[in-house]
Amino acid sequence: MKSALLASFALAAALLTSSCDKGADAGKSSSSGSAAPQSEAAFVSAYRKALETSDTKTLDSFYVNDGTPEEIVEFFKMMRDVPPGATLVDVTLETPTADELANFDTATPMPDGKSYKLAIKPTKKLVVKTKTEGADGKSTSTATMPVAEKDGKLIIPLPVPAA
Repeated sequence: MKSALLASFALAAALLTSSCDKGADAGKSSSSGSAAPQSEAAFVSAYRKALETSDTKTLDSFYVNDGTPEEIVEFFKMMRDVPPGATLVDVTLETPTADELANFDTATPMPDGKSYKLAIKPTKKLVVKTKTEGADGKSTSTATMPVAEKDGKLIIPLPVPAA
């Protein structure tokens, strides 16, 4: 169980990018790509609404996890939630940088001895920004997840053991 948890954290570091800034906002990338703008807008709107309402059934439907070990699926589900005390600021669909695309396409070795890779090549990234205000001041957090297109639908691919 401990090695599965370590694998999940290492995998998340490689595939799910998060950053925090105190009092600063990062700029947006353009959202050009293969999916039609209407379907991109619908994807973002549906994801945002599901996050705001904690609709886990809808949030789960965005993931494609065929072949993904259950502990990794559960970890990604945990990571998608808005942290307690935080407020959802923005949800956008952006074009990844060349480095991000290369990272998404790289098999990553895990402590369990296996390497994991996304089964479907992402073309976008979902960017979720939250803010927290408290006695210690304000902070913002940005999490990104790879987004791919499968059967004409935008999805969030989860990693599978690399062949």
